[in-house]
Amino acid sequence: MVIDKQTRIQSHFQKIDNLGVSNKIYQKCVDDLCQWLLKYDRVQDDLTTKLLFLKEPKEISAKIISKQPMTIAGISEAGYLLNTFTEINFSYNLFDGMQIGNNETVFELHGTAAEIL
Repeated sequence: MVIDKQTRIQSHFQKIDNLGVSNKIYQKCVDDLCQWLLKYDRVQDDLTTKLLFLKEPKEISAKIISKQPMTIAGISEAGYLLNTFTEINFSYNLFDGMQIGNNETVFELHGTAAEIL
């Protein structure tokens, strides 16, 4: 059986089906990375947040907006991490691989100012 070059490349390098939070092995990698980032970023001891938000928690909305044309990537991971590790509510209408232009909303976030920061 002869396999053409394109088929061989596809079978070895195109692993998009494995790189999603629905894959439990990939999900564990994303969890581990986020746990490590939270530990070493000292999120609970952030000086800027403490200085800016000394009073009652304030609910805000924020948008992540593109500053140039781009290809969307990491939407499912971002949504998974926000659901798993925060109280932030979010919405989006974009999906990995979509092309967007300048000044388009990628995510809308709703939560406390301290947590969004």
